[in-house]
Amino acid sequence: DPAITTLLLNDNAITTLTSTSFTGLASLTTLHLNNNPLQSIASTAFAPLTLLQTLDMSGVTTLHCCDLEWLRALGRGLGTSWTSAPAMSPVCAGPVGLVGRVLSSYQRTPICRLFPQDTCGGLPS
Repeated sequence: DPAITTLLLNDNAITTLTSTSFTGLASLTTLHLNNNPLQSIASTAFAPLTLLQTLDMSGVTTLHCCDLEWLRALGRGLGTSWTSAPAMSPVCAGPVGLVGRVLSSYQRTPICRLFPQDTCGGLPS
C-alpha cells in the first residue's frame, strides 16, 4: 500500500534484503529492522525509499561490513541519523578487525582498506 509510512520488521529472522525488498513502499519514512540476522543487503535495497528518515538496525550483529560504506553513508544522512543515534546502527560481525564495532562510527572509506585484503575474502557483503 503506497500510504504506508512506518514499517516494523523487528525480530523476523530476515537474512537478506534485495533490490526489490521495498518496491512499492515509496511513502515509507520509518523502517525498523531491529534484531534480524541480516547477512546480505543489496546496495540498491533502500533505493525505492526516497522519503526514508529513520532506519533502525539496532541488534543487527550478523553483517560482514566489507563493501557496506554505502550503508554507513545512508545511515548518517537520514533525518534521524546514525551520527546522532548510533545505537540504531548495525554492529559488524566481520571482517576480524571490525567485529563488534558500530558500522556508523567509521570515517574512512572503504572500510575494508583498514585491514589486510585477506580478512574480507569470501565473506558476503
